Amino acid sequence: MIRYARWLFGVTIPLLVHYGICLEAHGQNILVRLHLDTGAIAGFAVRDLGGIRIHMPTLHKNGYDLKTALPGSSIITDDLHEVWSKAHHTLIQNHMNQFIRGLRLQHEGGWAIAREELKSVLQADKDEHARRLDEFLFAEKVPFKCFIRMQMAGVYRNVSFSLITIHCDKILWELSTDILNFHQPSTYIKICRTYFYVEWLR
Repeated sequence: MIRYARWLFGVTIPLLVHYGICLEAHGQNILVRLHLDTGAIAGFAVRDLGGIRIHMPTLHKNGYDLKTALPGSSIITDDLHEVWSKAHHTLIQNHMNQFIRGLRLQHEGGWAIAREELKSVLQADKDEHARRLDEFLFAEKVPFKCFIRMQMAGVYRNVSFSLITIHCDKILWELSTDILNFHQPSTYIKICRTYFYVEWLR
């Protein structure tokens, strides 16, 4: 878990901080590479670059340009928070959330490891841009992708986000164990969202 988080954040966060490039970092698009002999992590393979998001002012600031992106392309933006929201959704809410739950570490310090490794890579005390990203990723109000709203509106590229307020009260996670069969999906989603963010911020 520690090595995986360290490698994953080491691949994705520097691109985000220094170049404004957000990979669409959910588990479908970033695949771990392992040494055949030792099983140790060798890196990641990245696919489907059509879902990335690039903050063009940050890219230009570092002396790079993207001449192949057409005006109005969904991968480029001048809104830095749009890029960071994409990273929060794909990397934290999706990739790390599924990974931690897949290993059944959500009650065993998995989120503490993820936070520690992310902050170690960010080094917010050494870079102003990293400090602002740190504040965004660990804010009490965070963007949450609204899939149902998007489906009702019939949109795909024009993503809808809502700010979800985090209430760090005691969460009775036991309530959700009887809902895992999805008989009450709305309740399950509400509990999982709250628990996820309480663990992320704790």
